[in-house]
Amino acid sequence: MTCYNYNGRLVFNIDDNSDNFESFSIAVEFLKRNENINIIKYYAGGWDVSCLNFIIDGIELELLFRDFGGTELSVNENTSESDLSKVRQWAEEIYKEVHNRQSPS
Repeated sequence: MTCYNYNGRLVFNIDDNSDNFESFSIAVEFLKRNENINIIKYYAGGWDVSCLNFIIDGIELELLFRDFGGTELSVNENTSESDLSKVRQWAEEIYKEVHNRQSPS
C-alpha cells in the first residue's frame, strides 16, 4: 500500500486498479460494519467517481474511487500524529480486507 500527500491530504492507496470498482464496494461494506462510524455523505456514483465521507473516533476521512485513480482513503494532512497512527491502521485493515476478498484475476 502506498501513501502520499496530495492537495492537503494524506492519501493511502487501497487499490490503484482504476478498473476495479469492487475494491471500493468491499471497503464501504467493511466500514459500514464498524459501529463507531458516522457517515456524513455516501455517493455511489459507479464507475467514474464514488465517495464515502465519514467520521470515526473524531477523525474525518474520505474513501474515494475514481476511474483514473482507483480506491483511496484520505485524511487532512494536518491531523495529529496519534490520529494519523489510527488512520494508518485503518488503511491497513481496509487494504487487507479488500485484497483478501477480491476474486482471483
